[in-house]
Parts: sequence; C-alpha cells; structure tokens
Amino acid sequence: MDLIEQLPPSSDFTAILVVVDRLTKMAIFVPTTNELEAPELAKLFLRHSDGQTKRINQVLKQFLCGYSNHLQTDWSDLLPLAEFSYNNAEHASTQLTPFFANYGYHPRFSFDNTDPASSALFPAARSYADQLKQLHEYVCGELVKANSQSAEQFDKRRLPAPQFQPGDRVWLSADNIRSLRPTKKLDYRCLGPFSVSEVISSHAYRLQLPPSMKIHNVFHVDRLEPYVANKIPHRVQPPPPPVEVKSDMEYEVEQILDSKVDHRYRDPLFYLVRWVGYGPDHNSWEPASNLTHASDLIAEFHTANPTRPSPTHC
Repeated sequence: MDLIEQLPPSSDFTAILVVVDRLTKMAIFVPTTNELEAPELAKLFLRHSDGQTKRINQVLKQFLCGYSNHLQTDWSDLLPLAEFSYNNAEHASTQLTPFFANYGYHPRFSFDNTDPASSALFPAARSYADQLKQLHEYVCGELVKANSQSAEQFDKRRLPAPQFQPGDRVWLSADNIRSLRPTKKLDYRCLGPFSVSEVISSHAYRLQLPPSMKIHNVFHVDRLEPYVANKIPHRVQPPPPPVEVKSDMEYEVEQILDSKVDHRYRDPLFYLVRWVGYGPDHNSWEPASNLTHASDLIAEFHTANPTRPSPTHC
C-alpha cells in the first residue's frame, strides 16, 4: 500500500490510499486526508513502498492529471472510474485482469450504445458508458507504459544522449517549471512540443518558447525528449487561425480555467484562458474586458466554481 499525499482539496479529501493485493493485483483507491494516522495502518505501511504500488501510483496520477479539471478539485469523483478501469485491464505479470483473478469472471462491459431507442430513453446512461469506455482504454494504455518503465529507465542510462537539429520538435520536462495549476503531483509531466532553434552544444539546446512562459530558453538534453508525430491521419491538427470578430482578430476561447483579482490594473478581474487548438503552454491570463465574447464560458466557470473571484468581488 501507499499514500499519495498533499493533493488539492476535493470534497474535503487531500490524499489517496492505494491498496494492492499482491496475489491478484486487485487495487483499491480510497480518498482520505493527509492526517491519516491510524495505528493499524502505520504497522502495515512500509517506509519504501513496493514497486508494483509505485507503478500503479504513476498510472493513477497520470490518469487524474489528464481528466481532472484545471483547479484539480474533482479528482475524488474520478477515483471509482479509475479503480474500475485499472482492475479491468490485463496485468503484465499474470496475463489476467485483477478483477478476473479476484472474482473468477469478467464484469459486464459490453453494451450497445448505438441503439437509438435506449439512447433516447437513457441519455445520461449512454454518456456515462461512453466515458467509462474511454477511461478504460486510457488506463489500459497507461498500464502498458508503466509496466515497461523500469526497463526504459535502465535503457536510458545505457544509451547515448539524443542529438537534435534546428527545426526538430521536442518535449520539455516540466519537473522544475511552475505552472498555473494548484499542485505538481497532478500536473503535466512534459510541455510542448517545442521547436529547437539553436544547438548550443552536444548537451544543450535553445528552444522556441511562447512569450507567456517567461523562462530561460536553453535546456540540458536530459530535460528533452524527441517528439514523435501522430501517424494517424487527421488526428492532430495545426493550431487554428484567429477568429474574425467585429473586424478584430481574436483567438477562440475553449475554456475558462481560473480567475483572480489584481488591483494594480484598471480592470482588476482576470481569467485564465485555454485557447482552442492550443496546448496548456499557451494558457494565459486575460482581463475580463477582453472576453466579452466568452460570456457563456465565464458563466459556466462561475457556476462550477462559485468561490473563485467574479465581477461581484471587484
């Protein structure tokens, strides 16, 4: 077992207790708090958790990183789906799903969500089933990555550093870069991809970073990973052009992520904006006066986050 601690509050929970059965690999994800001090838990808790639990922790954190909202306040609601998806994915060491190894049968997971009659009667059920299937496929893929991580890390120590040329696209490790999200534990592991603009040496490269990042743009090669373009046709689209709005060039808002008040400015209310077609590296704080065309998204944000700064706070 292991504890994932110091998470942002979600329904009064701030930590996750991860319990794994050594025999069947069945896992339970229990939302809890950082103050968990039960004597019986202390007796069972090892100073260094076993490798299998650490790998599951990696999968779980990556899952929550990808599916939690920007403020990371809904991760506790995602735990049941994450637990079901993990336990219904084939484990590399047993060649069985933990669910089957524990119960002797597979959960019912086949359904026809294309039936128009059932879709019309139960639209919420269809939406939930679609979400569950998507999350299940995601966790299965992440398990494959996690199970091979030890071998990959070993190979990285034995292989020479990759060489890049100007124009190559790379991922940048986010380990030492502060983002606008509440905690690093559920944040993105890599940023980009960015283009290499200059080769400083065999182990240092200059990248083309967006001005919003405001950091030094030269990095050691161990912070970089080669970017492999998606080979599935039409899967990845280039960033869209600006949207024409009343003869002014504006980029389209995808989502409002957060808000803040800064009284140094005449317009003190700012919103953190995610732009359509752009990754999280391009998120930016914009004054409310620049977002009059996104009033519906702003209202949606305040409905979901009533405690965040709003026009009534200014």
